[in-house]
Amino acid sequence: MSGSQTVTTKRWIARDHFWDDYPPAFSAKLRGRIRKRDSFLCQRCRKSGWIVHHIDYDKSNTRFWNLVTLCKVCHGMTNWRRAYWNTAFDLLIQWKRNNKRR
Repeated sequence: MSGSQTVTTKRWIARDHFWDDYPPAFSAKLRGRIRKRDSFLCQRCRKSGWIVHHIDYDKSNTRFWNLVTLCKVCHGMTNWRRAYWNTAFDLLIQWKRNNKRR
């Protein structure tokens, strides 16, 4: 096995398989653009955020306006009451689109 293929811990195995669920379009570059757009802040609580969340919960939908930055705590909240969060983040993104810097 080459260095990048060598798996020494279960943690790395889980992390490698975690990304299998996402399409190539959900790249580090795209996630970086989303974080930058959101000023590296959680779009719910305004604390430092790093997780890029799919508003519609569809991992294959990597449209720029379907993604939002969240902190770990707020991202955990989005697993409950999905319809509520979908609507809340849709409204936020609509506002961002209408007020984006030109």
